[in-house]
Amino acid sequence: MESIIVNKSPQKGKWFSCLETSVKLSPCASSVKAMPSCCLYGKVIAPMAVDETSVLDFVAKSWKKPVTVVPMVDDMKTSNVFKFGFENADDRNRAHINGPWCIRGFILVLQAWTPSVDGAITF
Repeated sequence: MESIIVNKSPQKGKWFSCLETSVKLSPCASSVKAMPSCCLYGKVIAPMAVDETSVLDFVAKSWKKPVTVVPMVDDMKTSNVFKFGFENADDRNRAHINGPWCIRGFILVLQAWTPSVDGAITF
């Protein structure tokens, strides 16, 4: 994929589809330092794939705090691993310490987020 950096484009106003354009974002150093205090990984131990909507419903009803939920997709899309982003460290710690939690009758295992995790996340 080519980078497009143009100061004076003759195609000003041209639109690009998602298939033609991609954006790569990298967090700044201060964000990487702050994320461990506000993020957790969680895995739902279930024999089938658990959808993001079920996890969002659980978060809203059980934690009653604003939390972002991002599925960590693997090749088979059955990992049931999610990243949880909290607004502050107190909310994150409360969720982490007060487990175990259940989503639709299945255990949710939580672990601290680390910036050095590459590849599959093991629980």
